Amino acid sequence: MMKKSLGLLAFLGLLMVAGCQAWQPGAGGGRGPAVTLKIGVIDPLCQKSACSCVSDAAKRAFEGMNAQLTKASGITLEMAYFEDPQLLDRALREGQLDGMIGKYTTCGRFARGAKREFVRLADISEPSGKADLRGVFITYKGSPVKTLADIPSHVFGIGYPADTEKYFLPLETLKKRGLVVAADKQVEFFDCKSAALALMEKRADVAVISDYALEYGCIVVVGDPKDFQVIGRTDRALPFTTFMVDAQRVPAAVRNRLTAGLLAMTGAQVPADLFSKGWVRPVAWPKDILEP
Repeated sequence: MMKKSLGLLAFLGLLMVAGCQAWQPGAGGGRGPAVTLKIGVIDPLCQKSACSCVSDAAKRAFEGMNAQLTKASGITLEMAYFEDPQLLDRALREGQLDGMIGKYTTCGRFARGAKREFVRLADISEPSGKADLRGVFITYKGSPVKTLADIPSHVFGIGYPADTEKYFLPLETLKKRGLVVAADKQVEFFDCKSAALALMEKRADVAVISDYALEYGCIVVVGDPKDFQVIGRTDRALPFTTFMVDAQRVPAAVRNRLTAGLLAMTGAQVPADLFSKGWVRPVAWPKDILEP
């Protein structure tokens, strides 16, 4: 009888271990205990967080994605949308957010400012499938600048140093070709819309804007995109829109489930309202470029 009892206890013990392993997600993702995360969204292509100058070009919504995540992984994302970056920065510093979806050069800077460790889970691609970000050199019709080689002798519009794709990358691209633009020929613009308007008003002959702005962003507000010419692109690219979470507030097991749920959204599994070809593994930041 004693042996049978011990055998039964051992069998029950194995069942308990197997049961625990069944619901623990581990690295493989899957559905687990219900979790709700508060996520700040400052995605430039999202309807509810894009700046007003993007207008109707911002078509992304996250409702479909959220429904799929909840069903597949048990994780629900409570979205807080921000058009003003400073408001998201304040919410992050006040501890209101578990994570962020937005342009990496913005979210990464805020994460470091908050002095908290964030982990990038995935990057969202554009409708074309591209998931990275470059600067593009553009001119307006009638500009004397026809090639990159013409730039040093004309007024050149660039972004602020924190806008890596509109400042560091274009200057690097020119330098690799032996082209140096004197400081008195450089004009800094706060955003792509201001740069495009300066070209139209002849206050600059050539400018660098974010590549997505030509198709989805500020250009459509100030003029006809067909009147602008792309004469070059930066040699290197950066991460664009990323999903990152606070490593202390979001346990590794939950991060694994969430990552698996995001990366499963490819092909026919991409929600119709996501305005994307799906989520991809994070695009690496170039190690030799100082992060903003």
